[in-house]
Amino acid sequence: AAEQYFSTLAIKYNAQIDPACAQKVALKGVGTRITNRKRTKQARRLAALPAFKIKHNIDTEHDLAYLLDLGYMSAEEDGPGNVSKESWDAEARKVAGAGQTVFETQRLPWRTQKLIRFYYALDNESFNPSDTSVKRAKISHVRFHGFKENTSRSLPRPSAHRQLVPFYIVEEKWLHATGNTGIAFNRSPEPEAWATLVINDSELDPRDLEAMQKWIAEEESN
Repeated sequence: AAEQYFSTLAIKYNAQIDPACAQKVALKGVGTRITNRKRTKQARRLAALPAFKIKHNIDTEHDLAYLLDLGYMSAEEDGPGNVSKESWDAEARKVAGAGQTVFETQRLPWRTQKLIRFYYALDNESFNPSDTSVKRAKISHVRFHGFKENTSRSLPRPSAHRQLVPFYIVEEKWLHATGNTGIAFNRSPEPEAWATLVINDSELDPRDLEAMQKWIAEEESN
């Protein structure tokens, strides 16, 4: 503990006298905050999964939690990125309440529509539980769906205990369009619980559904 304490002091001191070190410390801090927001999102979706499985008559032994790997979660950013600050602020004002922090949820084009619908259905279950006796998830901040210009180029990076990415959660059109070879796939057949899963529009928040329809239209127009 003492060694860690003095190590932290040394890092802070170096950041004060070395601009390059200060930049590294700042970037590390941003990365940590983004990861923490991903963890919060992951935990919320995992908590909603049991109710989702009951709604869809999915047997207990068919666990879909492996699809909620931290490496599959999208990042939430609090700055304009590749768009103007004016454009970003205008979009943020549409969703922000008094004193609320706003984040932009970046798009991840490698995801299949089914995986996106799964995530959004879990989000909706979190904030609007089908069982009214269940406490709603706390809304700590508000978000809006990301600008096309800020689309993330990151690949699915599963956590250490699960090295291979299920092939059926990666969009085939995206794979062919990008020629991406940086993903190590698990080619095992889709589990029945996933292969037969149908998620209706009514299970999604209308804003999430609208965003998905917008993305599909943009892709088809390209």
